[in-house]
Amino acid sequence: MATMMVMHVGTAGVAILLGVGVLLLPRGTPRHRWMGRWWALAMVATAVTSFGIRELGKGHFSWLHGLSVYVLINLALAVNAVRRGNVRAHRRQMLGLYAGLVIAGVAAVAVPGRPLNNALTRMWQHGTPQGTLARAGSTHESIRVLTDIPVPVGTKSGEELLVAKDASGMRGARE
Repeated sequence: MATMMVMHVGTAGVAILLGVGVLLLPRGTPRHRWMGRWWALAMVATAVTSFGIRELGKGHFSWLHGLSVYVLINLALAVNAVRRGNVRAHRRQMLGLYAGLVIAGVAAVAVPGRPLNNALTRMWQHGTPQGTLARAGSTHESIRVLTDIPVPVGTKSGEELLVAKDASGMRGARE
């Protein structure tokens, strides 16, 4: 994983943990404010590091970078709201940003083909012995997606397919 991506995932993880702490602390206390400042700093770092990750846009910015701009703007608006005494707007914006952070994290892990999903899949499959059997879905297409190797068109649903390791030693890993 690239250095910028590791920094992005690290700061996002810190933001998730700090966010839990901020949400559990009594509102308006000095501890809540200080932990909230650290959370906001972690969110800024997460958003800024995203600009160095350009795999989705093939070297260019993608729609995900628009979300980073949205985060930076809404962090500024939320801080401004609480400074003006509008606690309701501050709470609404911060909760929305935290929910977005968690949803983005789940999507990064769960959506196949995303770099974090690929990295976790490779780590998970590292110890899988060669010659493991995989069950295919209903069509030859699902077998190809499952194993990432060519399968004859006549392959029937539910047939077992011997999955051999490729040159990198990984089963079905996509680059």
